[in-house]
Amino acid sequence: MRLSQPQQRTRQRIEQLATRSLTPPELGRHIMQALAEALPNDGFRLFGVDPGTLLVNRLLAASNDDVWARDEWLRDIYLAADPLPYIELPNLMRLNLHAVAAQERQSESWGYPQPVLAQLTEREHYLAFHELRSPVGGTIFGCFQADGRWLAAAQLYRRDRDRPFLRTDVAFLRLIAPTIGRAVASAFARERAMTDAPKRGSATSGIVILDANGKVDFSTPAGDDWLRLLLERDGNGALPTALWAAVARARTAADGAGVLLAPTSAGAVRIEVSAAGPDGRFAAVVAPPQPPDLPSIPEGWQLTPQEARITELILRGSSNRDIAAALVVSENTVQSHLRHIYEKVSVRSRTQLLARYFREQFLEDLEP
Repeated sequence: MRLSQPQQRTRQRIEQLATRSLTPPELGRHIMQALAEALPNDGFRLFGVDPGTLLVNRLLAASNDDVWARDEWLRDIYLAADPLPYIELPNLMRLNLHAVAAQERQSESWGYPQPVLAQLTEREHYLAFHELRSPVGGTIFGCFQADGRWLAAAQLYRRDRDRPFLRTDVAFLRLIAPTIGRAVASAFARERAMTDAPKRGSATSGIVILDANGKVDFSTPAGDDWLRLLLERDGNGALPTALWAAVARARTAADGAGVLLAPTSAGAVRIEVSAAGPDGRFAAVVAPPQPPDLPSIPEGWQLTPQEARITELILRGSSNRDIAAALVVSENTVQSHLRHIYEKVSVRSRTQLLARYFREQFLEDLEP
């Protein structure tokens, strides 16, 4: 494509950034500043992405006035945009779309294959767009990968409907997306190489209980440590981006659970969130990727030693196949034990088992 002078300057700046030894936040800030010349906007955010789940897991850069809008988006919109499915970042990455613009008029939503837009009529698109409180000037989304792994995603939005994003804006972002992806990959690799030695609490699983509004209701000391380390990477916001994302996945997933990996200065952590009762609370386990140390199974459950061992493995996230291999039994034997466990604990699924465990171990102290 023929580039305008602002686009040429932006492309050159990003190519130069890709050769510099910058931390991910430094790189993110410079990339978004460079993009602003070619893609003027009223606000922006750049997220890191967990390649395994395609969920955002950290904030790399954001405009100064984006805090409230970002928290609202993470709390209410992210992964809940069923009326407008083609604005969800994981869906864009699964469709291998590096740049699109979602705008008030479906006919001016650029970068989408026609079958994707055909999921909704023009009227349905318009209503869903406003139902989700989308910026009326539109949002341009960029998804960035390197070596076949999605690593980051950006949103740039406008609040003036009289200056929507153009088809050429999308084409330009698609053009430079591979360079951005390579730059982000290099910054992440340098960061991993410079990660500090494990800090206090980093080898211990932490428990965090969130109320229905996403506020921390209760946290173990190790949970506090992990929250602090996760927030170091985000800079601001009510909760770490990774925790918001895991809660959003738990709210919308069929099994009621949200799992992802997120980086911290003490190394990667695994975040697993599930519903913790009918009052809208969520329980999160934050721990290193290796199986966490968990408290003992409640005595009141009256499980046999084998059933208790299987329950411990379930709480650590093991699959039936993993459990069978660890205990040297068949998967059918594991399933038989699970039926007995569910019957004794009065639950019907792994998610319900996890939720009851959290309630009995960590929520009883919160009750008046």
